Amino acid sequence: MKRILVMAVPIGSGHICAANAITEELKKEGNFDVHYANAFDWCFPIYGTVYQMVYDLAVLYFRPLLKFFYNNSSLASASYHSIPKLHEIIIYRLEELFEAVEPDAVIATHFSPAHFASILKNKFGFQLFVMVTDYHLHQMWLTPQVDAYFVGHEDIITDVVLPKWTSGRFVVTGLPVRSIFEKKIPRARARRLIGIDNRRPVVIVIGGRIFGGPWIRLIKKLIYLPINLIVLTGRNNRARRKINRYQGEGRAHLKAHGLVENIHHYMMAADLVISKAGGLTTAESLVARAPLVFANSLPGLEQYNEQFFLQHDASYVIDIKRVQNQVWSLLTDGEGRRRINNFYRLAKPHPAKSIVAEIKRSPYE
Repeated sequence: MKRILVMAVPIGSGHICAANAITEELKKEGNFDVHYANAFDWCFPIYGTVYQMVYDLAVLYFRPLLKFFYNNSSLASASYHSIPKLHEIIIYRLEELFEAVEPDAVIATHFSPAHFASILKNKFGFQLFVMVTDYHLHQMWLTPQVDAYFVGHEDIITDVVLPKWTSGRFVVTGLPVRSIFEKKIPRARARRLIGIDNRRPVVIVIGGRIFGGPWIRLIKKLIYLPINLIVLTGRNNRARRKINRYQGEGRAHLKAHGLVENIHHYMMAADLVISKAGGLTTAESLVARAPLVFANSLPGLEQYNEQFFLQHDASYVIDIKRVQNQVWSLLTDGEGRRRINNFYRLAKPHPAKSIVAEIKRSPYE
């Protein structure tokens, strides 16, 4: 039985969700001994905490810093020239994990564990796979010693000029999502499962853990439409309580929820989903066939994701000044439906199964 180590880090939920989807499919296969690790748990003790804190502060207060980081080619090239030297110090405990697991293959769903694992690959002799969890191949994803990159769409591969030192194949699989998103149910039944018992359109807003002012302004506009407005704030209970105070204002039937286990039911019930362009949110929407448009995407990779779907004439970006007209038009006219159909065409069948099949075909098997 082959040993597989799946590694992620808790920077945004998407990387963890991708790791969980791959882990779930590997375990279903039955021929793998699967282990999961948060790579930060095996780094210098405060590294993960500081990384998370800096990221959250940048999202809340210094978004131009994110744009600078992802648009700076010099910083990207450092992923090959200088960052590995820093990582050799940071990952001083990671060898303990690899000695315990003795993996035949490592799958990384974030570029940090991909870089960490590449340092130890020659010593431990495993194969290294990287799941690119965005619809843009930023150079930070590229690292030496990779055997294969899994990507969401064939057009992603043409988005970047690959450095000469780039190794590994690029395999188009789609972005992996949990199997519950593939179990499609009729919209009418999904509406009943989430407690909707009227004929109004259902608009779902997914804001994530950091649910700041721009999202509140969006909600305050949407409550004046005759819709069922459901807001999912994740672990941000403060935002949930604040939004629920607007119940009774405007024309919308408004309800905010925190973290929900059955988010797939909400997506399948939706006439429209509004979210930032996180890679896994878009992938889940594609598989669940949930009509998705974008708002408040973060500078850097999320805005690159937006560009990917806009270039394929497959979505919209919400303008807060025109949000009421935009959303009502998307719910009622044919142009919105045409773009949503283009969105669905970008889906890849059974991404997690495709990844497992590729691993089974790899030389170590």
